[in-house]
Amino acid sequence: MRTLMTYTVLIGCLALVSCRYDYMEDPATTTAVQETNCLPDTVRLSLHLQPLFNYNCVGTYCHSGNLPPGKVNLENNTAYASLMAGSYVNTSSPAQSKLYLHIMDEVDPMPPEGKMDACKTDLILKWLQQGAPNN
Repeated sequence: MRTLMTYTVLIGCLALVSCRYDYMEDPATTTAVQETNCLPDTVRLSLHLQPLFNYNCVGTYCHSGNLPPGKVNLENNTAYASLMAGSYVNTSSPAQSKLYLHIMDEVDPMPPEGKMDACKTDLILKWLQQGAPNN
């Protein structure tokens, strides 16, 4: 019995000693990794942009309802038509799209609470560069 207990303790100690922790940097905090991983191959309006609009634009009760600012209603079923009807999308020169210029404005950015981070603005620009499909 004593031998079994000794072996159990010995195996337990070996197991603890053999374990080690390798420090790995968090990819979310590594700029190079973040820049390459935050953009999907294909940006989808419904999957990637609509949640941004809902949180930053609609959730603030700004670009929703019957009389939204700039006549841009960014609610789920109206965002695409509203952006297209209001000439907020320029697929031939995406970085000059009114949508992109508004979110990048240094003086009066959208949303008014503060500029979106680079990953989010890059997501919007990539969607514009992909022809702003209603997907």
